[in-house]
Amino acid sequence: MEKFMEKQQTIARRVSLNGIALHTGVRATLSLNPAPENTGIIFRRIDLPGKPEVRALAANVVDARRGTTIGNEKCAVYTIEHIMSALHVFGIDNCVVDMDGTEPPILDGSANVFFNLVKKAGVVEQDAEALYYEVKTPYYVRHEDTHIGIFPGDKLHIACTASFAGCPYDPQYFSLDVNPETYEKEIAGARTFVNFADLRQLIGMGL
Repeated sequence: MEKFMEKQQTIARRVSLNGIALHTGVRATLSLNPAPENTGIIFRRIDLPGKPEVRALAANVVDARRGTTIGNEKCAVYTIEHIMSALHVFGIDNCVVDMDGTEPPILDGSANVFFNLVKKAGVVEQDAEALYYEVKTPYYVRHEDTHIGIFPGDKLHIACTASFAGCPYDPQYFSLDVNPETYEKEIAGARTFVNFADLRQLIGMGL
């Protein structure tokens, strides 16, 4: 893969939003803050003593059932995938996400509000060189009916096929080169949904 001397980026200013959290049902406030070079993406629980932090790293994922949860011995944060998605598409390397609870506001159930929040904050280039994970060989993972493959490439391209029994449009196929423009048009407004059988199970779990 060709290397480019791109620089790390952070947001230009602090921005916040407020809303109801999905699973806890309580009002939550989330704030995005600029961060120095080589900080990474950090979630900070400002509602807990000492304001403990957890880094948004794959090694810190503790649960992935119907959402991504990261945690350590000090704190945990639920349902971070929409925030991480919006930060990634703008190329944000460094940001501290303040939360006053275990999960962010659900808002309309999509990443659109988080996309607009980062867009409102603005993007600032920093001096340090950006760091990348380079895919050198294909990876393929299967779990029950779900399959994912990751392949070397010089840009982020997503292609997926989905099949849901009973859906009038089955199967469905989607393919896209991902950048801020295509993300805003095709991805940001997409909402999470479940089959009714799954919903019954969630209700039974008290969610």
